[in-house]
Amino acid sequence: MTTPAYHLPGHWDQVHHGVVPGPPSHAGRALSASVRQVVTRTVPSDGTVLDIACGTGELLRGLPAGRRTIGMDFSGEALGLAAGGHGSRRRGGGGWVRADAHQPPVRSASVDAVLCLASMWVFADPARVLTEAFRVLRPGGVAVVHLWGSPADCRLITLGAVSVGQVVQDSRLTPGVRGPFELTPGLVDTWLRGAGFAPADWRPQELRLSVPRPDDYWPEFAALAPTSYDHYRRAGTAGRERIRALLAGLLAASRRRVGDDSLSLSWRLGVARRGAG
Repeated sequence: MTTPAYHLPGHWDQVHHGVVPGPPSHAGRALSASVRQVVTRTVPSDGTVLDIACGTGELLRGLPAGRRTIGMDFSGEALGLAAGGHGSRRRGGGGWVRADAHQPPVRSASVDAVLCLASMWVFADPARVLTEAFRVLRPGGVAVVHLWGSPADCRLITLGAVSVGQVVQDSRLTPGVRGPFELTPGLVDTWLRGAGFAPADWRPQELRLSVPRPDDYWPEFAALAPTSYDHYRRAGTAGRERIRALLAGLLAASRRRVGDDSLSLSWRLGVARRGAG
């Protein structure tokens, strides 16, 4: 069976090519803060943390000082941005590794935490990735898995995706690709149990962010939905104008419905532990 382009490095190289790194988005900082709390609670202060699909490294750079961090991704373009991005020198050692999460070049039982943040739906075989996460964890180590909430609770993502999808037809999901909202804690729990983990502890998080204009929206959307934003970026002048007009209409409708400029974003962080045996 042919692997969809979405699951291959070339797609993510295109998504990150030519991107100029900016300051972390408000939503990115909120997500990073929630991950930092989990890592502080579950990982020893001198432990090693592996992010198996680190992208541009924004979430990994937000971790507490002292821990050794390793950022891994199969996109060379993404890793180039990670290594050259703001704050790329991370305290505690570690570095950046180009590799596939399905076959991480990491010794068995050698890390204290494996992070899978904003990426579970990117993998062609998520169950295999979690099996590898179990392998590289020390006994007692944890896997931290991030999932978005429902579409209705993630309008900071869905309004932009709908606007882009109405103009750019090939931005829609192709056969063989799971969307980020198709993955649920129940499904991921099945994969985690199959990999050998104890049942995961899932904790909900949420954010409401004021977004009065489309220009305020796009920096947030770019960090949350990079593939869809890349379609917007490449849509040409006329296409981008149409998308912005659609988004402006959706923002106005949301304002009338909720009575203010705020948009919602919700997510869950699941923590699954490898048993000591």
